[in-house]
Order: sequence, then structure tokens, then C-alpha cells
Amino acid sequence: MNKISVPTNLKKLLLRASQKTPLIIIVIVMSLVGAFILIKSHAATAVIAVEAESGLVANGAQVISDTNASGSSKVRFGTVTATNCIPTVNLCNYTSVFNEDFNGTALNTAVWKPYYNTYGDANKELECNTPNNQSVSNGTLKIVAKRETVVCNGGATRDFTTAFLGTRETGTYFPKYGYYEMRAKLPHAQGLWPAFWLRHINGASTAEVDIMEYFHSQVPGKTTSTLHLDGVSNVSKRSILFEAPTLAPAWHTWAVNIVPSGADVVFTFYLDGVQFHTYTDTTHVWANNTTTNSFDIALNMAVGGKFVGRPDDALGYLFDLNTCAQGGTPPSACTSTGILRASLPSTYEVDYVHVYQKN
Repeated sequence: MNKISVPTNLKKLLLRASQKTPLIIIVIVMSLVGAFILIKSHAATAVIAVEAESGLVANGAQVISDTNASGSSKVRFGTVTATNCIPTVNLCNYTSVFNEDFNGTALNTAVWKPYYNTYGDANKELECNTPNNQSVSNGTLKIVAKRETVVCNGGATRDFTTAFLGTRETGTYFPKYGYYEMRAKLPHAQGLWPAFWLRHINGASTAEVDIMEYFHSQVPGKTTSTLHLDGVSNVSKRSILFEAPTLAPAWHTWAVNIVPSGADVVFTFYLDGVQFHTYTDTTHVWANNTTTNSFDIALNMAVGGKFVGRPDDALGYLFDLNTCAQGGTPPSACTSTGILRASLPSTYEVDYVHVYQKN
């Protein structure tokens, strides 16, 4: 602690007061001296800057930002017990098991396999998935849909190309119970179908967790999270607004937390760190007798398909279902409110994919 000294002139004033001044004046002077020492002590106290460690919180102690503290932090002390936390949500006691931040100059093919095929045929998609339609630069992954005629691997001729990345083919699987999060920017356009999803180790027909899909023609500006479990499609599904489709794409985070709860399994979905949907699976045959690591991760953007329409068709028309996405009379008089025409090439950009396992 710094030593606090009383100035010489103040000492002299105090001495004179004790000799010549009534008691009341002495009290007043002493009060002034006390105030001076208090101010001086506060100014002399060292300012301790505390930076909260990313992913850590203190139980019983709080480290909070103080905008009036000239770059320092305000600290409230208590019993400190550090526990691993997920930065974007209020969830603690998790361990980070996978951090893909796309900080290199090329895709990590030890983890991700770029497809070269027509994987989306069952959904009536129009693209050829190629390794050339993905790239990594400036800290992000770019999946780019293009208008170009190619002969795809297997011999099919396609008029559009895009990219599909999966971890299944590299043998990379992730926890059955855990928190999965992606930060990305999505294009707004009819006929484009970006997605972030999990497939069960025994196949998507066993369990599929669609953390983010964007069916622009059906719900412009809203993304959809869906569960397909134990061979049943659309067990639980919800769409939520993430941004106005008239705006330029912005960064958002999508996530799911999968945890056991007694004899059940609970799925909780998040957008930008805010919970928006929960489903409790009371059957969960998919979770029985499987390894700890039960899911692969898929990132892709389809072109065309039953649920998003074709890029060149009338806005709002779903060709393969011969219906309108939002109402109206197909094929030429469908409602087109908020639906945008695709401008190709178009990019689905991913900042990171993170996975945490519950301790």
C-alpha cells in the first residue's frame, strides 16, 4: 500500500488551529484532513486490470466489464471455481472437443471430405457437388453455387455446381451428447438450400439433426431446425426469423444442444445464443447401443430441390411438388412476397464449426 503523507502547509494549519481556535473549528479542519486523505488513498490505489479468460467463469466471483474504469475491469470477489463454459450461451461444464475455424489456406481434408457426385438426387436437386466449389481464405469457408454445365462424376450432366462437405468419409465422428454450433452468412434466393446438419453413425435414416436449413421460397428470412429420429421424418420442426430477406446477409450462429435427461434425450436449438426450440425424445432407440461418438457433420448448399424450387422458375413455384411455396395458383401465379431471384455465383460462408461435450 502506498504511504499517504499530509502536506506541510496543512500540518501548520492544524497546529495553529489547536493553539488559537475554538474546538468546533478544530473539528471542521480535522474533517477536511480526513477527506483529503480518503481522496488521496483512492487515487493512490493501484488499478488491477482483469481480463476474463475465454470459456471460463467464476462461481461466486464475477468479472464484469466497467466502461468507466479506463480499460480495467470491475471485480466482485467470492469463492472462485473455474468451469468450462460455451462463450455464446449460458452453458457451463462442457469441454471443447472440436474447433474448426477455417484459418488456413485450404480445407483440412483429414476432417472434411468434399463430395464429387450428385448426392441430392433423392431430393430432386439439380447440382453436381464438386471439390472446386469450396475454398478456405481469410478465416472462412466459402461454398459457392454456380451456373455451369458439367458432366458429374458418374456421368450425369448438370447445369449447376456447388459443394458438399462431410466428415463421415474421413471417419470423423462427434459426441452423441454435446453442443454443436456454426457461425455463418446465408444467401437469400429461390433455389438455394444451405444446410448445417448431423447424420447418425448408422445412417441418416437412423437419426438426422438438421440444425440449420434455409427454405427461402417457403419462409423468406427464416431458418428451420428439424429432427428425424428412428425412421420417423419431421418428429419436431420449427422455423425462426434470422434476418429480413431484403438485407445483405449478416453473420449469425446456429446451434443444438443434445443431452440426456433421466431416461429421455433433450434437444435444444439456439439462434444467436438464444434458445428458440426444445424437444424431449422419449423413445431414442437411435441413442441405444451406439458408441460415444455417434454423429458426423455435413455442410452443403443444394441448388434446386423439392422444397426450395428452381432458380429459374416463377418465384414461389415448387416445380417438383407442382405447388406454390406460400400460396397462390401454380405455376405462374404463386405468391412471391419476400422471395428473391438467385444471382449466381452465390456464396454460403462459414466462419466456424465448434463442438463441445458435456462433462
